[in-house]
Amino acid sequence: MLIVLYENALLHVDIKFLTPDEFHHRVEDPTILWERDQVLTSIIEQSTAQYPPFDFQWAEDRFWIWTHYAALKVGRGEFFEAIDFLAFVRNAVLGPMLHLKNASLPRGVRRAETTFGPPELTRLRKTVSMPDRPTLLSSLWEVTYLYESLRDVLAPDTFQKNSAAQLAVTRYLASL
Repeated sequence: MLIVLYENALLHVDIKFLTPDEFHHRVEDPTILWERDQVLTSIIEQSTAQYPPFDFQWAEDRFWIWTHYAALKVGRGEFFEAIDFLAFVRNAVLGPMLHLKNASLPRGVRRAETTFGPPELTRLRKTVSMPDRPTLLSSLWEVTYLYESLRDVLAPDTFQKNSAAQLAVTRYLASL
């Protein structure tokens, strides 16, 4: 990958170099600016771009551990570490779930402001915190509430909640 910054008007361009075999496995169909012998056009016609699906079980298996980690950081006064967790979980879990709820690709919080509805944006804003104990704890609770509500609506039938971990972590969070 080569990322180039041009001036007049300031623009950055991502240039990705792939072999034809690598091009078969892509997340989107790019604009082809140059090709030899219609090789890339042929591959696009013969294959389908597929964005990786969001893995609900992967998120559940980690979410409560991550939340406990963040709660520990708040308890220790490591507020900026906890703020980093909130950003991470928005990008890795909440944003993709909100995108799925809005029938778009699960790309973190990309274009959240134009994709999510006003009630969803209001809830997402509550997961942003300042580096102090009260607002961090409030934001952590909002993260758990939003995660639970999205999980319970969107997760597939094969999904398994980790109720024991959820109960232990929410009790711990309440003790702070």
